[in-house]
Amino acid sequence: MSTRAAAHSPTAARKQSPGARTDAPVRRTRMSGRAAILLIVVFAVLALAITPFRAYMAQQTQIADLQHQTSVLVHDNQVLQAQVTRLSDPAELQRIARECLGMVMPGETAFMTVPKRGTLIPPKC
Repeated sequence: MSTRAAAHSPTAARKQSPGARTDAPVRRTRMSGRAAILLIVVFAVLALAITPFRAYMAQQTQIADLQHQTSVLVHDNQVLQAQVTRLSDPAELQRIARECLGMVMPGETAFMTVPKRGTLIPPKC
């Protein structure tokens, strides 16, 4: 080997620099053809699996929202059913007619107190 070629070789460069580390030479690993194909297949499978996974997660979120909405509606139905039961009672209807609408039974005299100042506050019905 000539002196010029020896000066440009990696081993000559390591020998020339006095403060350089004496590590083992860096080895570059090459990927085999099988490994490259396997890597491509794995990335393709992952890329194709992302869309169904997102759809699955969106459906799970939608199912949870619909279940919450169903429970709210069931509660509202129970409240309304209790109100229907309460309003089917004739005594309750008479109370509402007297307090809210100011109605009286035939032969009764209705009285209303009016404040001297301010406005009349209607009943909360």
